[in-house]
Amino acid sequence: MKNPLFFIALVLVAACASYGQSRSSSVHQSRVALADQAWQPFFADFRTAVNKRDRVALREMMATDFFYTIGHHASDQREAAFAYWDEQKGSGWKAFSRVLAKGAVRTTDKSLSNSGEVEGPMRVAPPAAGRRNSFRRNLIHWYAVFEFRSDGRWYCITFIECCD
Repeated sequence: MKNPLFFIALVLVAACASYGQSRSSSVHQSRVALADQAWQPFFADFRTAVNKRDRVALREMMATDFFYTIGHHASDQREAAFAYWDEQKGSGWKAFSRVLAKGAVRTTDKSLSNSGEVEGPMRVAPPAAGRRNSFRRNLIHWYAVFEFRSDGRWYCITFIECCD
C-alpha cells in the first residue's frame, strides 16, 4: 500500500463503525432481555384484570393511544373501549379473555402497531396472529397487540375485531 496513513484511517473508520453497530446491537439485546423478563408478570396481571373487568388496573396497562375500532384514536379512548366491550352482554370482554387464554408470541410485524412506528419489542395474542397467513385465511377473529415502551413497561396497544 502506497499511503500508510490512508490504510490507518480506513482501519479506524471500520473499527468505529463496528463499535457503533455492536454497541447498538448490545443496547437492543439488553432491551429485549428486559422486555422478556417483564413479560410474564405483566401478562398474568393483564389477564387477571381483563377477566375481572378491572378498569382501574387496565387503564394502567393500556396505552393512551389504545386502538380498538377503526377510526381516529389520537386521544385517550380507553373508557370508550370499555363501553364497546360491554355492549351485547359483554361479548368484547369474553372475546378478550378467550384471546388472552391462548397466550401471546413475539412479533416483528410493525403493521400490527397503531402507527407503524414501534418503540420496542412487541407481542401478539393469539399466537396465530403472529402469522400473516392466519389473517389472509380468516383464522383470526380478534387479536391483541402489546408493546414494550421506552419507559420500561409493557402496554396493550390494540384489541380489535378482525378482519373484513
